[in-house]
Amino acid sequence: MAAIFEVGPTTLVQVANFAVLFGALKFVLYDPLTQAIKDRQDKINREMDEAESVNAQAKMLKDQYEEKLKKIKEEGSEYYQKTLAEAEAVKNERLRTLEEDLQKMREKSEKDLAARQEKAMAALRKQMGDLALTITGKLLHGVLTPELQKQLLASMVKEIGNGDGHGL
Repeated sequence: MAAIFEVGPTTLVQVANFAVLFGALKFVLYDPLTQAIKDRQDKINREMDEAESVNAQAKMLKDQYEEKLKKIKEEGSEYYQKTLAEAEAVKNERLRTLEEDLQKMREKSEKDLAARQEKAMAALRKQMGDLALTITGKLLHGVLTPELQKQLLASMVKEIGNGDGHGL
């Protein structure tokens, strides 16, 4: 029976060729490939570290942004409340001023009305007195002296002025 594997000079040459080829492949392919894999892994690790750093920085910036946003919202709310209170105060002040002005206008109108009434009453009294004097003068023409006419007129004006004009 023949052996499947015989050791002979050809086998030794083949083993030597294999060892040389293996050594050459190790230096030409295996070592550069291993180095490339190692370099690639180092690069991935560096990029992962950078990504984690950037992620941490982004989280920190996000937290700062959220804090600033919260603070701005609080300040905005405070400003709104302050502005609302100021507007209410201005409104109340204007209402108070308008009420005071309205009251002054009422008082002035009442005084003007009273003055006009008094003036009208005085004019009416004078006209009534003149009319009474004219009527009396015509009725009693020649009977009364001018002095008596003046006294009678003064008495009538006094009665009309006191409101005792009996229907006038």
